[in-house]
Amino acid sequence: MRNRKQVDFTLIELLVVIAIIAILASMLLPALNRARETALQSNCLNNIRQLSTAMALYVDTENGFYPSAKDAAGNNDNTNYWAAGLLPYLGRENAGESNKRADMFWCSNDRNVKIGKTRDVLFTDRRISYGINWQHVPGNKAVKAVKSSSTIGLVEADVDLNTENQSGFYLALSWNDPANPCATVRHNGSGNVAWLDGHGSAVRSPNGYYSGLYNEGVFFNKFYDNNRWTLSNMKE
Repeated sequence: MRNRKQVDFTLIELLVVIAIIAILASMLLPALNRARETALQSNCLNNIRQLSTAMALYVDTENGFYPSAKDAAGNNDNTNYWAAGLLPYLGRENAGESNKRADMFWCSNDRNVKIGKTRDVLFTDRRISYGINWQHVPGNKAVKAVKSSSTIGLVEADVDLNTENQSGFYLALSWNDPANPCATVRHNGSGNVAWLDGHGSAVRSPNGYYSGLYNEGVFFNKFYDNNRWTLSNMKE
């Protein structure tokens, strides 16, 4: 019976192998991170599309009106909270954690989902990841939208934009004001939007920050023509 020779690696050979593994890992990790972020953005986009579909069903059954965010006196009112108004069209009456479909109100990259509060509390506090086009959609008639395919219905939105507490909110202003809730980017410089015709898309900020969404050629703002906020797409 022939004896097998034991093959020993020298220290240098082991170091070379370790170095090769480290190089391969450094090449693979960015790709894996990109793939993970692409999956998160896709899931987020699916969320906002589902909410947009629910809003279309709401319009169909409410005489052509978009859901409101205020009561008749113009005050904030949970009974007219647009997201609460959509719940029956999502197959439930509340956003409780026991129902996995409640997750569609939150993007995984929203800080709100990482701070330990229950979905019920976040929902009641209006700390969801998607904001309605605040000044122009709630309570309006759908027929007023001249170019529904290029007018924002729902968009990823954050409040406290210039602080470490930046996190989701239920509305977005139609101009850049970091002291108030605005459209935001959560996916490598991109934010998801649901347009009033029901389709959804990812929109990239030219500067990689939320403020770039308010540039001409992107969402722009309500004070200029060819914006994506007003129902006429003209300045107000």
